[in-house]
Amino acid sequence: GKSDHQNKVQELSNKANSEAQAGERVEVEKKIKVEGSNRHPDVQIIGTDGKTRKIYEAERHPGSKRNRLREEEYKRLNIEFETYPLQ
Repeated sequence: GKSDHQNKVQELSNKANSEAQAGERVEVEKKIKVEGSNRHPDVQIIGTDGKTRKIYEAERHPGSKRNRLREEEYKRLNIEFETYPLQ
């Protein structure tokens, strides 16, 4: 992505690292660790069970259909997520 997106992803990676608990790890722009999705979230916390526990997305167009569909998929998969608009 563009530099503003990369900067936001780095910021979200730092946030995820500060929120991750013992035994959890943070991955950036890697395939989601749950059945039923092929998405590559910007940042995710992988729980001690090896599954994605929480997702952070940096989004240029939070109101877009593409983003709404992504958020609906995360809800369906029962994964906590936070979307941060780019300024």
